[in-house]
Amino acid sequence: MIANSAPVRWANQKLIGVDARRPVPKWRRRTVRDLLAGRSGSQALLFVDTFTNHYDPEIGVAAVELMEKGGISVGLAPNVCCGRPLISQGLLGEARELARLNTERLFESAAKGVPLVVCEPSCLSSLREDAPDLLRGEEQERARVVGRTAMLLEEYLLGLSLSFSAGPTEIVWHGHCHQKAMGLAAPAVALLAKVPGAKVTALDSGCCGMAGSFGYVNYEVSKLIGERRLLPAARALSPGAVMVAAGTSCRHQVHDLAGVTAVHPAVLLRGLVKG
Repeated sequence: MIANSAPVRWANQKLIGVDARRPVPKWRRRTVRDLLAGRSGSQALLFVDTFTNHYDPEIGVAAVELMEKGGISVGLAPNVCCGRPLISQGLLGEARELARLNTERLFESAAKGVPLVVCEPSCLSSLREDAPDLLRGEEQERARVVGRTAMLLEEYLLGLSLSFSAGPTEIVWHGHCHQKAMGLAAPAVALLAKVPGAKVTALDSGCCGMAGSFGYVNYEVSKLIGERRLLPAARALSPGAVMVAAGTSCRHQVHDLAGVTAVHPAVLLRGLVKG
């Protein structure tokens, strides 16, 4: 575990440029691959992204359990990182190698039409858009095949026969920038609307302000962006309401600057699913 003490924060600022006012995400001892070892279903594959695997493994576990509740046998994709963190830092050569490796590992199942289900919107954007752009020739065509089978978890779950028990009275949904850019806000909201008795509010909140690593090194600007709408909305949650956000950076922004725990839709819905 990484301690979030003041001395560690200042050391992080000095050594790696992380603002001392930002808590550093904690690594988890047991990853998604540890917790779901042995899953070998063939009807869908879970893309095991770096954020979920090492920081929020409960999201990956919840995603698989929800798909299984919908009658789907799920396996873990043999993927590596999607390359999004490298792309955001301009390290395109290194990102290209990851795109090539993911294409090599995922093409066979994609060619058979096996859905590749993704929990993190930025990873889906990388698979659908960035990987094909980074590659050329036959590799590019294969990457496009992989990208066409990749789906955001909410998009995939909406097509399954799932029913839920009553839960929060209000669900306040904040969409990740890549999620909205890919036109995937509607499926997310529609899935959450299946919770009986819950009013679903889709925030017109724009970017959360974290934007990957941006908020860790540009604290004041990140805070100003968040304070436009998202952070006030988080602080104003009524009793019985919950904030939902698929993006890991969005959830950290809400937690760090508003003191509110936003949850991934998979975590919320796993606790409510019937059957």
